[in-house]
Amino acid sequence: MLSSDNDAPYDRPNLSKDYLAGTAPEAWIPLRGPKFYARNKIDLQLRTTCERIDVDARAVIADDGRVFPFDRLLLATGAEPVRLPIAGADRDHVFTLRSLADSRAVIEHAKSSKTAVLLGAGF
Repeated sequence: MLSSDNDAPYDRPNLSKDYLAGTAPEAWIPLRGPKFYARNKIDLQLRTTCERIDVDARAVIADDGRVFPFDRLLLATGAEPVRLPIAGADRDHVFTLRSLADSRAVIEHAKSSKTAVLLGAGF
């Protein structure tokens, strides 16, 4: 299993709920623990970005040159949040919540903040 994320798979909706509110520990966020992946012989490759897929060779080539052969391939790319094209959106106190790392950054920044504005919607 290849993932460009730094963290093992987790339930994204929880990032903007109990975890962000501080009522759930980070240990609650992952979908499965490390033993699950080992027990099920899942080779979880984090911080791995797919550069291309060689269909004829039945292999995924990572951006660092590693090659991952496959018998079957499932692409689950997810989605990216819409980033507003407005002045100031690139400032260090403006966050887009997509990943566990994003949620950690919001929590850290909120410790020294007095006000916040939230734009967006979810399901």
